[in-house]
Amino acid sequence: MSANTQKQLHFFSNSMGKGNTLLDYDLEPRFLHGNVEKKSALADNSSKLVKTIALSNSERYEIHPATLSLPSSDGKLNEDGTPHMTQYAVYPGTRESLIEDCLILFAQNGEFSVEKGEPGYRYDRETNSIGVYFTLYQLRRELKKMSKEYRLEELREGLDVLALSKYRYINEDDRNRTRGYIVAELDSMPNRRPNDMIRSDRINFVLFDQRASQRILGGHYRSYDAQCALSMKSPIARFLYKQFTHEWQQANKKQQTGHYKVIEQNETILASGCPLLSNVTKRKTNIIKALNELHSVGIIEKFIEERDMVKIKEGRRTVDVQFMVSPTNLFIKQQIQGYKKLQESLEFGRQISVDENSRKIQVS
Repeated sequence: MSANTQKQLHFFSNSMGKGNTLLDYDLEPRFLHGNVEKKSALADNSSKLVKTIALSNSERYEIHPATLSLPSSDGKLNEDGTPHMTQYAVYPGTRESLIEDCLILFAQNGEFSVEKGEPGYRYDRETNSIGVYFTLYQLRRELKKMSKEYRLEELREGLDVLALSKYRYINEDDRNRTRGYIVAELDSMPNRRPNDMIRSDRINFVLFDQRASQRILGGHYRSYDAQCALSMKSPIARFLYKQFTHEWQQANKKQQTGHYKVIEQNETILASGCPLLSNVTKRKTNIIKALNELHSVGIIEKFIEERDMVKIKEGRRTVDVQFMVSPTNLFIKQQIQGYKKLQESLEFGRQISVDENSRKIQVS
C-alpha cells in the first residue's frame, strides 16, 4: 500500500469526523421503501420480477432482486423435520439500505485487527478495493443503537441480498447501465482467536464494489452525521439529508444563493425509493414528516406549511407540491467543514492515482 493510500484511508476514517457519504453513489434510487412487497415466491422456471422506479417518462431505475432459497412462509416441513425451502425473489429495501450505511460506517473505524475487536477496513491491493471486517452481532448492535431491530438471520439475509441484487438505470435517450450494490464479495471465516471484544465464532468480510472503493480512495466523499442519518425513521428524511450534504454546498443565512432550497414533492418521493401514493394528501404528509424530522435533528429550520409550501396545479387539480427549506447554523458548519475535508481528500486521491499509474508502468 502506498503512503498516499494509507493517508487517504486514515483520512476517510478520521475519528474526529461523524461520517462520510459517497457522493452520487448515495443518491441513486436503488432501494424500495414503504409498503412495497419485498419478497416474492418464485414458481418453477419463472423469471425474476423486476420492480421499476420511474423518475420520468424516459428515465427509470429497474430493481433486479436477489434469488434466495429460504424456509417457506407457510412453515411447511420436510419428512425429516427440516424446514421446506422455497425460492424467493428478495428486493433490496430499508433493511439493506441501513446495512449498506453501516458497512460504510464500519470502514471509518480505522484498520481492522482482531486485537482491537471493532469493525474496520482492510485494503486489498490485488483489487485496489476496500473491504470491512465485522461480526453479525456487531452489525446488529450498531443498528440497535439507532433503534433499528433485526435478528441475526435477517441481517445475514440482507447481506446476501446486497451481494446478489442488481439495479439498472435506463434513459431512453442515451443510457442503459446495470450495476450491483456495495457488496462485491461476501465471505466469512472462523474466529480462531476469540477474545472479550470479539466472542463470535465467525467474522464476516465484505469487499466493497469497485465504484464505492474508488469513491473512497479518490476522495469523493463528504462529511455528514452518519449516526444521525441511521437513526432517522423516515427513508425520505435520510435521502434528503444525503442530498443536502452533496448538493447544498452554498448553504447560508446571508440571503445569498443557497439561503434556501426547493424540494419537489413527487421527484423526492420517487428518488428516495418510496412509492408515489395515489392519495395526494398522504404524499404531502410523508414529505412534511420527513422535513419535521430533519428539523428535529438540527438540519433545517422549522418548516411552516402556510409560508413554505406551494401547490402546483393543473386546472383545479394539485399535481405536485414545492417545499422551501432553510439551513441551520449546524448544517452550514457541517458543509464548510465538509468542503475543506473534501478538498484535502481529493488531493490525496490525485496522488494515489499518480502512484497507481506509476506502479502499473513499472510492472509492465
